[in-house]
Amino acid sequence: MSRHMARLERNDAIFAEMMTRYVRIYLTFAPLIPDASKQAAKLKGDERFSRYIDAVKGQLERRRSVFEDAFEEFVPSAEDFFEAKDLQDLKEAGHA
Repeated sequence: MSRHMARLERNDAIFAEMMTRYVRIYLTFAPLIPDASKQAAKLKGDERFSRYIDAVKGQLERRRSVFEDAFEEFVPSAEDFFEAKDLQDLKEAGHA
């Protein structure tokens, strides 16, 4: 249970850091839209947001989070570690 909570806390911290950096960069570099172009920009934004929502829905339907996909190779799982029995077997075979 404590490992699960630690993983959730780590994911929350990663998410918060990602969002903070994204918003800071976006607000720093996003150009202002002239009034004459705002309606076209809104339509394009609505279209892009719809594609974004579809991508999120697809990810959730696969029951995999973006964090799982992005960090899978960096975060060890229980299968990556020896169990006590494995270590004992290695000792008995003279490999440890």
